[in-house]
Amino acid sequence: MIDTPKQPEISVIIPAYNAARYISESIQTVLNQAYKNLEIIVVDDGSTDQTGEIAGRFCPPVRYVRQNNQGNAAARNRGISEARFEWLAFLDADDLWSPEKLQLQWEHVQTQPDRRISLTLARTFYESGDPPIDMPGFPPAELWNRLVYGQPFGCSHSGLLIHQSCFETVGNFDANLKQSVDWDLFIRLAARYELPVLPQILTYHREHQSNITQSSEVRLEMYLACLIKHRRLFCEQRHLCADWQRSYGTRLMNLGRYHLRRGNYRRALPHLFRSICHGRCDQFSEKIKLLMECALTGVGFGFLFKTKDDSRSK
Repeated sequence: MIDTPKQPEISVIIPAYNAARYISESIQTVLNQAYKNLEIIVVDDGSTDQTGEIAGRFCPPVRYVRQNNQGNAAARNRGISEARFEWLAFLDADDLWSPEKLQLQWEHVQTQPDRRISLTLARTFYESGDPPIDMPGFPPAELWNRLVYGQPFGCSHSGLLIHQSCFETVGNFDANLKQSVDWDLFIRLAARYELPVLPQILTYHREHQSNITQSSEVRLEMYLACLIKHRRLFCEQRHLCADWQRSYGTRLMNLGRYHLRRGNYRRALPHLFRSICHGRCDQFSEKIKLLMECALTGVGFGFLFKTKDDSRSK
């Protein structure tokens, strides 16, 4: 007779800030899981709406924890410290799961005795009614090439099942990064662990006005901060210096364009100038055109040379 591995207990961590519109649905999507051996920790990051009141209506296995506002990364870390179990899953307060998500991930980690991580593909759906977008999979050999250009999984941490020992090895979410914390974590994990991805779409990321309008400036600055943080890893250990340069140059260009479109040419100019020094010929003509527009804007003639705007710069 073959023994079936006992299902472990999983701590599901839901960080929430002013998520009253969505928190009930996100908790319910965990309660609806086929996998039942779990606890749910809602970490309220200093909400000023009814998030706490709504979350507090749920009975065990839901547990409500509140802290002063410290940011999403700190809320996730608080959830890690509160977790009673060794396996952890994370869900943004406005994201959703398929009912079989945790069950399939548990089966996934069981396929190899030393596997400590499982990720899922994701679908982004829009409250505006725009068509949903599915994140395609990719061969494992392409992981580092994709990591240097951005967060490659689409699901962010909402698609992550991870053993707590991984955080003991690489550290928790970086609370110094206001955004890009998922990208940062996946880079650190990839340096030590296999990051296997299930081929099914099991995570659903909701785009709505609140998260779309989060500060683009902060987002673009955090992209640069994350790349600077891991420059040595990409360039010296993974030998992806040319890719790092292209990625960094593109981020500089996008931040410069952001300031230029808001009429702040003094802040745009140094970013655009530096972008030319990174990435060699990559996007060179676009960078030069933006730099020329910026210089002309500084003397009142920017309208004579305006480049195409890219409001979805990444």
